[in-house]
Amino acid sequence: MSVRQLTGPPPTPLRLTPLASSPRVTVLIASYNYGRFLPAAIESVLAQTYANLEVIVCDDGSTDDSAAIADHYSRRDPRVKLLCKENGGQASAWNAAFAACTGDIICPLDADDTFAPEKVANIVAYCASHPNCGCVVHSMMVVNAGGEDVQRIPFLTPFEDGWIAECVVRRGGRWRYMPSSALALRRDVAQRIFPIPGTLRVCADAFVFTLAPLLTVVGSIWEPLSQYRVHGANQISASVSDLRSARNVAAWSERVVEEVNARLVSLAWGGEQLDLRNDLQYLETCFIVALLTEHSRAELLRDFAQLSRALLDDDLYGSTQKLLGLIVYGASIGLPAGARQRWLATTLGPSRAKQAIAGMRGGLVRLLPHRQRS
Repeated sequence: MSVRQLTGPPPTPLRLTPLASSPRVTVLIASYNYGRFLPAAIESVLAQTYANLEVIVCDDGSTDDSAAIADHYSRRDPRVKLLCKENGGQASAWNAAFAACTGDIICPLDADDTFAPEKVANIVAYCASHPNCGCVVHSMMVVNAGGEDVQRIPFLTPFEDGWIAECVVRRGGRWRYMPSSALALRRDVAQRIFPIPGTLRVCADAFVFTLAPLLTVVGSIWEPLSQYRVHGANQISASVSDLRSARNVAAWSERVVEEVNARLVSLAWGGEQLDLRNDLQYLETCFIVALLTEHSRAELLRDFAQLSRALLDDDLYGSTQKLLGLIVYGASIGLPAGARQRWLATTLGPSRAKQAIAGMRGGLVRLLPHRQRS
C-alpha cells in the first residue's frame, strides 16, 4: 500500500459560515426495501421538538412498499419530500437526497433507525455554542428488531472533541466515530464530502465519518439521541466473527480509505494520506481472517505478537478494551480451528460486550468439551 505526502498547505479546519439564529436542519433518509421500519424513522423526525426542518427521503429502487409509505407522509406533511430513483446503492441515494436539500445542518438517518424527540434541538444548540465545530457525534441506544434496548454505544471508548485530524491520520483513519444516525454535519463540511463515491454501495457513512474529522473540528454529545436497530439484515454487522464478514469488512475498509485519499487529493489537503496499516480495527479484522483460515499456529503467534503491540500502543482503546482484545485473540490461537468462530461470536458479539470479560473463562470451558464430543 503506497502512502505519500499530499501537496498543498498544512491541514487546518474549515472556516464555517455563521449559523442563522434558527438554522434549517435537513434529515437525509436513504431507503431500500425497509418499508417495515420506515414509518417509525419518518415519524421520529416529524416528532422533533425543533420545528425548522425538512426530511428528504430517497427511495433507492425499492421493491417493497417503501416509496408508497414515504409518499403518504409527503402528502400529509410538507416537510417531507420524496425522491425515487433506480437502485444504485446507498451512496447514490444519499447523493440525490443531499442535492435536493436546503439545510444548514445535515443529519443522516438510516431508514431502520429512529431519532429521540430532542435530537435535532440538541444538535442545533451544540452547533450554536460551538461555532467552529462542523461535525457532531452523539451516543446511541442499540435496540433489537422489537425495539427493546440492548446496550448503549459507545460503551467503553470515550468520545474525542476538537481538531483531531493529526490523530486520525496517525491511526489510519480511525477515531471514536459513530454510525450515520448519530452524525451531524454543517453544510460547509457536507459540501466537501458530497457526492460520496458511487463505489460505496453500502455503508456510505464510512466515507463521511472518515473524511469529516480531516476537514473540521468535531464535537460530541454524550446523551443517546437516536436508536440503532439490529435486526439481522443490517448491511455491515457490528461483529466480524465469521470469515465471510471479516473478509468483506477488510475489503470495504480498503475501498473507503482509497476513496477518502482520492478526495483529499482533489481538495488539495496537506499532510499524509491515510494508511490502513496504522488502523487497529483493520489489523484486528485481518487477524480474524488469519484465525479462520489455514494459518499455522506459529504464523498466528507471530501475527498475534504484532497485534498485541498495536493494541498496547493504541491511544484510543481503554485498558478494558485492550485486555479484552488480548484475551480474546490470544485464547483463540489455542482453540481448535473449528471452535474459533464460535468463540469469537461469543466474546465479540455486540449484545455481549458488557459480559464479555466475565464470561470468557466460562465460554472457553464450554468450547473445549464440545471439541472432545465431536
